Amino acid sequence: MTKRKRICVVIACIFACSLWGCAESSHTAENNPTDPGSEKIGMDYTVTPASTYQIEGKDVRSSLNSHMDYAYDPSLSTQSELASLIAEGEIQAVYYTHVGRIAWTQLDVRLTSCPLGEFAEGDIISVYTLGGYVSFADHFSESEIRDFYPDLSEEEKENTLLLDEIEGVPLPEVGESYLFFLSPSMSGGPFPEGSYEVLMSYARSMFEIDGDAYVNENIGETFRSSELETAVLARTDDAPAVQ
Repeated sequence: MTKRKRICVVIACIFACSLWGCAESSHTAENNPTDPGSEKIGMDYTVTPASTYQIEGKDVRSSLNSHMDYAYDPSLSTQSELASLIAEGEIQAVYYTHVGRIAWTQLDVRLTSCPLGEFAEGDIISVYTLGGYVSFADHFSESEIRDFYPDLSEEEKENTLLLDEIEGVPLPEVGESYLFFLSPSMSGGPFPEGSYEVLMSYARSMFEIDGDAYVNENIGETFRSSELETAVLARTDDAPAVQ
């Protein structure tokens, strides 16, 4: 499949977290090149998810395709106003995990520019976005499995995964590039400290590049790079510290 460069507009996700615990980060910033031999020397700010799913060899069932109710409209002005960090970069790694019964994806992103914030070119950060894979055992309660899947063995519960593509839009992949509108993970929240969260799902916030235009056909939203610059300059407060 031909690699397409896209732009993803991403901010902190408004999601109920009352029953979720916070996983600890196992990474801190390191004074090492993110890619030895490359001119892009940066800091490693990535985190480690509490758990991950390996997809190879599993029975994957595409049956969720969640549709969300969003607290904010997906306009450029709204997302630019709410963002704590706006950064562009390429996905280096993808990890599928879960919080409670919900599928989430961690994207480790090498940054190429930072229109809002203090990260440098070459820095790598971790971004959490709604959607991904979740096992039967983690998604369904024991009573639900007994009622709806009575013949499922313990091994099948662990090895059967549900694919959740938000609003039917394919998940982000390694090698794709995006512009991220982000906010830091909440203290005591469900994600490792030092990571960043999506406000709206990637399905609502993913913009493909068409010349100088950024297009999201899923929501019918288009803007240009000059409009992004104007939206950042129009923010009502100074850019918050993000490190």
